[in-house]
Amino acid sequence: MNTNTMKTYSQSHLKKLTTVCLICLFIPFSIYVLWIYISSLNISHTEKVVYFKNFFPSFLQDKFDVTYVSIFFCIISILLSIVINTRSNTKSWKNLSVVTLILSLVLLLLNLFQLM
Repeated sequence: MNTNTMKTYSQSHLKKLTTVCLICLFIPFSIYVLWIYISSLNISHTEKVVYFKNFFPSFLQDKFDVTYVSIFFCIISILLSIVINTRSNTKSWKNLSVVTLILSLVLLLLNLFQLM
């Protein structure tokens, strides 16, 4: 009787999951870097917000829409990194998933802090 009911994924499947996970992490990271760049400009805060919103489509123009999108992708990245960590059997995949998990959690906390 097999007591290990966890399915391990093949290397190609782990590569696909990792790619999706990193893309999901890259989206909120790039949004955050964009805001850091814009906040360093020598203009008023209102102009910074308008300038920042100009980078996004019209359906993301409300006050917290970009933050919600960023939170969504952080959560997807967190879930995928947990799946990768639990379903992989090599140390390199586990290490990469832990790093991705930590970065995603930090970005998620920063985004949740922005909602306050």
